[in-house]
Amino acid sequence: MLQKLSTIFNILRRGASRPDAAPLASLSLHTVAACSASLLVCITFHYVAERLTYLLDVVRALADFPVRLDAVILTNTADPSERSSISDLLAPLLIDGKSLEVLSCPGLAHPYDLAWSHKGLITERFLSRGSRHTHFIYLEDDTRFTTYREKLRAKGVIPSFVRVETNLADKKLYATDHLAPFTPEATPSVVVDGYRFCGVEYPYCGLYVLDLELAQEYVKSRSFQPESSVAMASEWPVRERAAMGLCWENPPDGFRTRYVIPVELKTGMLSSACWVSHLPNNYANDETTPYGKIAMNRLAEKGTPSRRTPAEI
Repeated sequence: MLQKLSTIFNILRRGASRPDAAPLASLSLHTVAACSASLLVCITFHYVAERLTYLLDVVRALADFPVRLDAVILTNTADPSERSSISDLLAPLLIDGKSLEVLSCPGLAHPYDLAWSHKGLITERFLSRGSRHTHFIYLEDDTRFTTYREKLRAKGVIPSFVRVETNLADKKLYATDHLAPFTPEATPSVVVDGYRFCGVEYPYCGLYVLDLELAQEYVKSRSFQPESSVAMASEWPVRERAAMGLCWENPPDGFRTRYVIPVELKTGMLSSACWVSHLPNNYANDETTPYGKIAMNRLAEKGTPSRRTPAEI
C-alpha cells in the first residue's frame, strides 16, 4: 500500500526512488541512498510579515529531508531589516548539508512578476556546468509538498499534486483547485503497480519538480517565459503560469496535459501521496468562491469503466 507521505519526500530518478523516511512499498522498485540527492529549492515570498509563519512551515518541512539541499528565497523586499527577519527565522532550520540564501528582486514592473524571478536559477545554477544538484523544485511560499516520479516518463506523463485545505467548520479536507470530481475509469490514465495515474481537468497545484532531463526540456519550452507561456495556458493568470512547469508541454495522445495524479485501484481513492497542504486554507473557508468545495474523499468518483484501455507499464 502506498504510504501516506506527510513526512516522506520521494525523489525519483531514472529507475530509482529516494525516500527520506520509508519506502513506497509498491511503487518504489529501486531504492538509492537519500544522501545521493542534491536539491536546489526556490521559494518566492512576497514580503508580508504575517505570512512568515507559512514560510516557516514550508522550510521546516524541507529541513526534514535527509538530502543535500540549498534553499533560495526570492523576495520583493530590499529592506535590510525585512530580509534579516527572513534569514534569522529560517537559517537555524537548515543545517547539516543544507543552506539558505535570501535574494531580493526589487523594481518589479508588477508584484506578480516575482513568481517568474526564479527562472534564472534553473539556467544559471541548476543546469550550469559543474552543478552538484540533481533536482530543481519550485514552491509557492504557502505550499508544503511531497512527490513521486519513476517509470511514468516512458509514457510521457509527469506525476503531479493536488493542493489540500482544511475546512475549519467541519474539519474535513477539500481539494483547493478542483471544481468537480473526476471518474478515474473515464479519464486518460496510466496504470503502474496497482495505481491508476489520471489526467485531470484542473491540473494547477502551485509547484513543480524538475530533474535534469525535465529542466533541459523546460528552459527550451514556451512555458519558460511569461510572454510565450500565454500560448500554452491563456486562461491562467501570470502567477499561475509561473508555477505550471511542463504541465501543458507535449502531452501524450489522449491526455490534455502532462500531469497525472495517482488513484488506488483497490480502493478507488486518490492516493495521499499527491496531497500538498495549502497552508492558508482560504478557499475551503470562503463561501463566496467555488474553489475548495470538493471533499478529498469525493474527488475521485467511481463510474462506468471507459472503453479506453490505460497503458500498462
